[in-house]
Amino acid sequence: MAEGDFEEGLGSPSTPLQRESPRQTVVGYLEAAREGDYATAARYLDLSAIKPSERATRGAKLAHRFKIVLDKTFWVDPQAVSDQKSGTVDDGLFPNQEILTTLVVDDRQIPIRLHVRNREGGGHAWLFDQGTVSAIDELYRVHGYGWLGDHLPTAFFTIRLFEIELWQALGLLLLLGVGWVSARVLKRPLLSTLGRTVKKTDVEWDDELASVVGGPLGAGLFAGAVFFGSQWLGLAVPVQEGLAVFWRLLAVVILGWLLSSWVSVGARLMVRAVADDGGSLAKSFIPLFARVARIGVWALVAVLALDAAGVRVMGLIAGLGIGGLAVAFAAQKTIENFFGALAIASDRPFQRGNFVDIGGTSGTVEEVGLRSTRLRTSARTIVTIPNGSVSTSKVENMSVRDRILFNPTVGLIYGTTRSQIEFVIDEVKKLMAGHRRVFQGSFRVRMTGFGDSSLNIGILSWIDTTDYNEYTAVVEELNLEIMRIVEEAGTGFAFPSQTVYLGRDAGIDEHRATEVGSEVERRRDAGELWIPEPPASREG
Repeated sequence: MAEGDFEEGLGSPSTPLQRESPRQTVVGYLEAAREGDYATAARYLDLSAIKPSERATRGAKLAHRFKIVLDKTFWVDPQAVSDQKSGTVDDGLFPNQEILTTLVVDDRQIPIRLHVRNREGGGHAWLFDQGTVSAIDELYRVHGYGWLGDHLPTAFFTIRLFEIELWQALGLLLLLGVGWVSARVLKRPLLSTLGRTVKKTDVEWDDELASVVGGPLGAGLFAGAVFFGSQWLGLAVPVQEGLAVFWRLLAVVILGWLLSSWVSVGARLMVRAVADDGGSLAKSFIPLFARVARIGVWALVAVLALDAAGVRVMGLIAGLGIGGLAVAFAAQKTIENFFGALAIASDRPFQRGNFVDIGGTSGTVEEVGLRSTRLRTSARTIVTIPNGSVSTSKVENMSVRDRILFNPTVGLIYGTTRSQIEFVIDEVKKLMAGHRRVFQGSFRVRMTGFGDSSLNIGILSWIDTTDYNEYTAVVEELNLEIMRIVEEAGTGFAFPSQTVYLGRDAGIDEHRATEVGSEVERRRDAGELWIPEPPASREG
């Protein structure tokens, strides 16, 4: 059929037409349609089935509708279309035919096809065939914009940015406002309903979780309104694909926001719980672990976001895993210290402020971190001990004592008589029994043996206090009283030395020794002597 036959009624083309191959026809049609020159775009359609008198008007309208259908259903890649004059020869189709894609309408498949029309005098032109042209109205009914697409000014369709047409951009702006209003209107009643629901339970944690839902819920409502509204805008396929990635990313971020907020709530509840139990160390650890948990949540969000963006996460993770082995070896001590921190938090051998001895280093616990524990020594220096070492060392916690040991040895000079020793033991026992700060459940005062330079009396008792300052005051008081008792017994303290020395001591007071002997005999006869044990009928 000659060129005049299938282009009759369209007039002369305003620009030269390139229709020698399927790709030229597709490119020429798309360029003319994007510029809003639908009269030229119609020349790439086979309008033979339309009366010549109607082809100009009807052809332009069909060209416009066909562009809208393609934008919404199939993004044409011209580079994927054959540039051969004969088209693709091994596609199983009849010669001089080319199929771009197949669209579905009411469960019926409609091929989008091009074919060759011969020109008078030789040559040919590739056109969208009559079957495709006859299906444009039906395709538009399903995929088009209806009345708007036919009657809005051409500028609304030709002015575009990133394949978003002017009217679609205005629609998106309108949807942003609708989404904001929807979030404001729906958020309050939904939160109110949720609040009433959780208040009916006997636990409090669900109230805390519900209290942080507001932000993610508002963002979700806003995004949902914009997402569902944008489905009516008929955005081009590339825009739809890009927005699909954006919506998935936004959903993942909102989920991460919610989970991160819940981690903070959980940490707050745990701090409250351990505060009731006096767990100051756990209280200091919980924020650290909550921070690690939030980092984990956002790391998961990052992985999901990469997956939503089309990144092959498994391959990336595998690659990171190989490098992770090297990092793990390099960070072995760091990992060891981290797990040491976990062990300290779970076992709780000490709390912040406790006075402890860790592997021979003594001090007050000032801070327990994820890597190390810091002690303030009696010299006011800071000692930093890695948590890995803390977890494997012997830890002695002096602050948790219910009482403090008082265990001196009183060494008397040789020459002290038995009666004098018995007098000292008797008086010290009475001293310990009558002191308000000496634990009365168990104490002992015994002659423990013969030293190199002294006769030893051992005292085993506990001071009923956990305050070290008070302990030293009580010890001072007891030591002074023991000195008085030794002086009263007429004996003295031995020099703790094995070397030969010259000394001028007072020696044994013979007169006082005789008096003490008589007093001991009297106490023994009267049943008042606390040797070997206090009498059963003792007072106080």
